[in-house]
Amino acid sequence: IFGRRMSHPMPPFPVYDIMPKRNSVCQREWGRFRFTAPAPVGRVRSAIDRADGIWIFTPEYNYSYPGVLKNMLDWMSRPVVAGVRSSAVTSGKKLALSSAAGSSAGSGARARLAELAAAMGMDLMASPQVGVKLDRTAFETDSLALTDGQRAELAAQADAFLAYLEE
Repeated sequence: IFGRRMSHPMPPFPVYDIMPKRNSVCQREWGRFRFTAPAPVGRVRSAIDRADGIWIFTPEYNYSYPGVLKNMLDWMSRPVVAGVRSSAVTSGKKLALSSAAGSSAGSGARARLAELAAAMGMDLMASPQVGVKLDRTAFETDSLALTDGQRAELAAQADAFLAYLEE
């Protein structure tokens, strides 16, 4: 979550694993036309609403993004006002994408997220999108060590996103 107008700093990695899975049970439990979300969903929704934009940096799993990310985006794409799709906190929200994976550098995850962002009515910054190619040791150590070149690409993406937020 990215933005200068936020009233307090956000943690760099918000916790989404406490967010309930969105499914038909949720639909019944919280009601098809009831737009009050569970507390964890409300906290993330509030943070996104206050942000100027969202920068998603995701790993790639089977040429797509992780299910937990999809679940969070599904919750965020729900309208907060009955019948008003544009009331979703992601509607019109500016978005930057980065990814990390093996030889693909996460190109599949970014492509699938771009499709989802369009369906959600988000404002995707088409370029630059950074894909970090991980070497074998990253998978063996669970450690992401960026090269100077990768750091420079991500810094350039951050600068481009800040400019995009001003447009």
